[in-house]
Parts: sequence; C-alpha cells; structure tokens
Amino acid sequence: MNRKETIWKIESKFDYRIPLRGNNRLYVEVGDNVAPGSKLFNAEHKKLMETYHLPSLLGIKADNVKDYVGRINGEYISKGDLIAERLMSGGLASKRVISGSDGIVSLTRVGSGYVDILSESEDKEVTSPVNGTVSEISLNNYISLSTSAVGLEYEVSKNLEKPGSPLNGQIQGELELIGNGDSVYTEKDLNSNYSDKIVFAGRYLPLDLLIKLYERDCSLVLAYSLDYLDYKKTDMPVVILGGFGQLSLPKEILKFFQKAAGKHVVIPTEEDSHVYFLLDRKQKGHINREWFASGIERGAFVRALEPSSFGFTGEVVSVDPEEGVDYIVAKDLKGKSMLLDQDTVVEINKLEKL
Repeated sequence: MNRKETIWKIESKFDYRIPLRGNNRLYVEVGDNVAPGSKLFNAEHKKLMETYHLPSLLGIKADNVKDYVGRINGEYISKGDLIAERLMSGGLASKRVISGSDGIVSLTRVGSGYVDILSESEDKEVTSPVNGTVSEISLNNYISLSTSAVGLEYEVSKNLEKPGSPLNGQIQGELELIGNGDSVYTEKDLNSNYSDKIVFAGRYLPLDLLIKLYERDCSLVLAYSLDYLDYKKTDMPVVILGGFGQLSLPKEILKFFQKAAGKHVVIPTEEDSHVYFLLDRKQKGHINREWFASGIERGAFVRALEPSSFGFTGEVVSVDPEEGVDYIVAKDLKGKSMLLDQDTVVEINKLEKL
C-alpha cells in the first residue's frame, strides 16, 4: 500500500471532554479559565492490579469471552479464585485462568477479550493538562474545555467504540512513545504500565505487541502501519496513521510525535478521522527578530527555515488566531501540506526585502 499524504489542521476552539466518574467534587464553573495544573475535580479511582487476555490464554475468540467468564462485573475475588474456564475433550480436560491477586473484577473491556482486576476505590485529584476555558459541565458525564489543538488525519481505525472505551465520544490520554518511536518494537521494549496513556508504537505494529500494550492498561494504541491480515484479525481498538504493510515513517511525523510526547492526545470516536494534539499557549517574548512570522494570517506565503523542512514554500491554509500557538499549516503549489512551527518560518515578501 502506498504511503498516504500527511494532512494537518489546526483547531482554535477544540472541545476537550474530561470524563466525570463516580462522586465528584467540582472546583470550577462554566466560564472559568484554567491553566495546566488547575484543579478541576476530585474523583474515585481504581488502580489496575492485573489483566488477562482470555483469547490468548484459553484459545478462544474475543466475541465468545463472556461465555467462559465465571465472574460478574464488580465482584470482589481473592487470590487463587477462578476467573474463567474452558472445558475440552468432552469435559475431561480444561484450561483455567486463576486470579493472581485480591481485587474487584472489571468486565468493561471484555468485548476486546480482557478481564481486569482492580483495586478498591481511592480519591484522585484531576487537574487540567492545558490552558483553556470551561465551556460545559455535564454532571456525571464530563467537563468540557475549549482549547487549541493540532489535528493529524489518519488512514484507518478499528473498534474505537468497543466496550470499555471512555464515554462522551472521545478517547484521550497522555502521549507516550515506545523508544524513540522510529522502529519496530517487541515486548522487551515496553514499560510495565501504560495506564491513561495513548501509546505510539512506532512505524509498524506487530499484533502480539498490540495485545501486550492493552494488557498494560493503555487507553489506545497508535502506529504508522499494520499488516492488513492482523488488522482484520484483531478485536482491539487501534488507529493506523499511514496504512497497511510495512511503511516508512515520514520524518515530519516522527519529529512531531517526539516533540508531543507527554502532551495530551484526543481521538474522537465518531465521524472524525484525526488524532488531536492539545497545544500549550505560550508567550513568545524571546522571538525579537522582525522577519520571523508573527500574527500570521491565512493566505500568507511562507518559507520554512528548519532543517527538516528547509526550503518548503507554501500558502498558509490553517492558523490559530489566538496568541501563543506554535503551529501553522501551509500547502505548496503541488498540494502537499506541512505543519510548521511559526518560530521557524519567514513570510516570503518580508524575506525578499532583507
């Protein structure tokens, strides 16, 4: 499969929804401005103790997992208790999955083949990861922040609305890369836990790595490419940026992901094929040279000076009008679009006067 063109866009008023779970104590109201670290609410939180991928352990299909689970959602079990069993040879033999710890059974991800064991509830303070304005509070559902984001169009996704995915039409989390994000990775490259993380798994995603990432409680897996047969086979949520096969990863995407590591990422689950990276609004007082673009407008022509995109010339087609947003999107005469840092471009007409 040929590599798709990279398409970016900028949203100046992106609707970022933070789920409310359990009994919440709110610290904000609609209209409040928030910054990174601002307290939003307190929530009940359960830690992941263990997880079991029953299709791998019992040799069954994910669609049939419920038929083999002997527990109910929310049930407390002890170490050594039976979780699931598959009888074979007319009942003369069986495969069993036994709990390795005390905890609460969660079947929210059973549609993807996973049974989780959670801790008892703890109180957790939830803070804002970005600058923004509280635009809506839907009690027992979400708090909505209006903020800025860069959107990267992806090629294909699967099962983004599987049971266990966050509510309110969005999957979200902090972006984490495996390694530098530029290779093909195996289980030995993984961390022990990816709770609340959206993981970029590199230029090519092996199916066994996808399984191991969800065993480590990640919110979603992104990769640049995936084998088509693996895509058809899996029941797990996944987003593929480039396409099927083993594709090379464009340098501009790799560099952006490396720069965005640790930032919050949002993927809508319906009618929007973009991965959104939430932006920090930063004051740019350190940029004093008058020939660098500032207050740049759509329709302006710019030239890139950064080494990875040096010489790229195009018309600005997307820009955030708010102060402090780093990125613009420009398109050249051949229709190729590129995401550029405003600090490293010059408007062509100004450059020609130097």
